[in-house]
Amino acid sequence: MTGDYYNSQRAVERAIEGVKGIVQKSSGFNIEKIVFVVGNDVLNTDNIHKATTKGTAQDTDLHWYKAFKVGLDCYVSCVDYLLGFADVEVIHCPSNHDYITGTLLAETLAVYYRNHKNVTFQTGPKYRKY
Repeated sequence: MTGDYYNSQRAVERAIEGVKGIVQKSSGFNIEKIVFVVGNDVLNTDNIHKATTKGTAQDTDLHWYKAFKVGLDCYVSCVDYLLGFADVEVIHCPSNHDYITGTLLAETLAVYYRNHKNVTFQTGPKYRKY
């Protein structure tokens, strides 16, 4: 226990605060492109049983469907914010907790921005992207 209340809403707030903080720290630099890395256990579970890809039970406050929608909304908010500063390349980094659902979330984000000329994606299932 950390003494700090934490849930999915707080996670979204921290993600958006973090993105804004990094952009603020970069003010004064000529930024041509922003690389936004997504994934890294963002959904934390990979099935209806609130378990990881390999089946380890997780304590999560959201049903898988709601978590997916919250994650997508968070990513859209972040990308929309970043587009106010430069072109954005989104790179999905698959993870051990939500390998399938995290990949589908990244692919859904790519479809959302499919007609936006200033957003590109690397969403393949490989762990390493170059």
